Amino acid sequence: MTTTQRKYGSFRVTVQMEDGQTEKHFVSPLSQNQIGEGWRLVLPKPYSYTVQYKDDDGKQVRKERTNRAYFKINMAELPPHLFSKMSPVYKQGNLSHYKVTERCYTYLVQQSPVDREIRELYHFVSNYNSDSYYEKEYLNHYRNLLTRVKENDISGWVVFKSQNILSH
Repeated sequence: MTTTQRKYGSFRVTVQMEDGQTEKHFVSPLSQNQIGEGWRLVLPKPYSYTVQYKDDDGKQVRKERTNRAYFKINMAELPPHLFSKMSPVYKQGNLSHYKVTERCYTYLVQQSPVDREIRELYHFVSNYNSDSYYEKEYLNHYRNLLTRVKENDISGWVVFKSQNILSH
C-alpha cells in the first residue's frame, strides 16, 4: 500500500517511527484484488491548498490545488461498502452514470449493459457462506450471471470474487 513513487489517487501520510523520527509515505489506492479481500483505506478529508511558483516569464503564479481524486469505473470495481451510497446522475432526463463520494475520493460509476447482473453477483458474494450448502441450480444461476458479465469485458473485485467462489 505504501509506495515511494506517487500514483494518481495516492495521498501522503506521516508515520512516527519507534525512535521518534517521522517518515513520509505515499499510500496508493487499493487494487481490485485487495478490495475483494476486504481491505479498506482510511481516507483523508478533502482539502484545498494554494501553490505559488514562477512561470517562464518570471511572473508569480498562484494555483489552487486539492487532494480530491476522481475515478471513472464500472460497477464491479466499486468498493463493497459504497454500493448502497450510489447516487444516480441524470443528463437531459436520462441516467448518465452513478456518483459516490467518500472523503477525498469520488467514484464515477459508468453504466454497462450488465449492471443488474453485477448487483446480483455483489449480493451473492456479500452473503456467501462457505459452510452452507447451496443447490446446484442456485449456483448455476450465478455462474450464468458471471458469464454474461465477462462476455461484456467487465472486470473488478466482484468478478474475481465470484469466480473464486464458483470455481469450487
